[in-house]
Amino acid sequence: LDPWDETPPRRITDEERQALAMFLVITHFEQFDINIGRHHDILNLARQNRWLEEDPGTVELLCQLQRCIKKTGGQADRLDDKVEGFLVSAINTLAAPSRAGCSAGYGKL
Repeated sequence: LDPWDETPPRRITDEERQALAMFLVITHFEQFDINIGRHHDILNLARQNRWLEEDPGTVELLCQLQRCIKKTGGQADRLDDKVEGFLVSAINTLAAPSRAGCSAGYGKL
């Protein structure tokens, strides 16, 4: 089973909310594009906000938000699709390294 299944979502402060919003923006990329050009910015933001990578509750929070958007089913609009894209990009950036066996996180890939 997924080790995050029982991880509680991180409760973020207002300051952390700003950092998380910035993380969503810089990790996002449109279909058929990549975010490699923002690699330096992603690393800097993650270094300044270690909780992004170190607290598994961050990924759980993002996953719960993404699931909430999915629950709307056919009622989703273009804004929901855009927000979901931001969430998925951030989830992939944070979760992919550990899933690939790199426990040190994104900066060590």
